[in-house]
Amino acid sequence: MTVGNQFIMIFQILCFALPSILLLKLYQCDSLFQKQFLLSGLILTIAVSLGLVVGVNAIVNALKDISNLPQDYENTVRTQLLRINQPYGLALDLFTVALIPAICEELFFRGFVLTALSQKLKPHMALLLSSLIFAVFHINPIFIAFYMVLGLGFGWLFLRFRNLGLTMIAHFINNSLGVIVYHFMDPM
Repeated sequence: MTVGNQFIMIFQILCFALPSILLLKLYQCDSLFQKQFLLSGLILTIAVSLGLVVGVNAIVNALKDISNLPQDYENTVRTQLLRINQPYGLALDLFTVALIPAICEELFFRGFVLTALSQKLKPHMALLLSSLIFAVFHINPIFIAFYMVLGLGFGWLFLRFRNLGLTMIAHFINNSLGVIVYHFMDPM
């Protein structure tokens, strides 16, 4: 496991999952996994996820064209974060870069932040603010629009179905497609 992946896992669990679980228990937020409309929610989750991937990919490509990203940006991601061409690399990357962040970030950003903001603000304002917080957290000013769109999509799913499992699935689909693309793309 790369140092970057170990750091991501530890950071995600300690900074997002554990505090979120404790805060959600403290504030008695029990309705984060409602089961009504689960099948239609799952179908819509997959559709929204794929739509986000297409839409967000267009945003990323536009941002790469207009920004001053280093020529070797993709190679940096491939060599510093992922285990390309290593035994079990794809499976390990799907776990550490797709699954763990999907669970931990959704617990925090939709489960805690969006839920807390929704209690104080109108739903659309809570959605916008939580999406902005999600985007800023990723500390990548070039891709802030990318993360904002993802946050809006994931947040909308949560507000619509009140089921964190669905947003975790959407987040996992997005992250895993990115991991798969990097694993199978031609090196720069």
